[in-house]
Amino acid sequence: MRRFFLAKYIKAGRNEAELKKLYIEENDERNAVILQSASSLSMVMIFVGLGIASMIAGFFNAVIFYTLLAALLFS
Repeated sequence: MRRFFLAKYIKAGRNEAELKKLYIEENDERNAVILQSASSLSMVMIFVGLGIASMIAGFFNAVIFYTLLAALLFS
């Protein structure tokens, strides 16, 4: 995996257009915003899922309830 990145940067270092394209790709703010919004949505889904699962598990088994509650509080 590291060799792939090394070869990509060596190749980009030889060509000015390729280097500019790589710089724009790495510093593009749109990708960062997309990743941030996707991660915030997934965290909300995890919180809601753990909350609902811990409430349901509370009716059946105390150990599972406390385990899910600990996972919710930890995350």
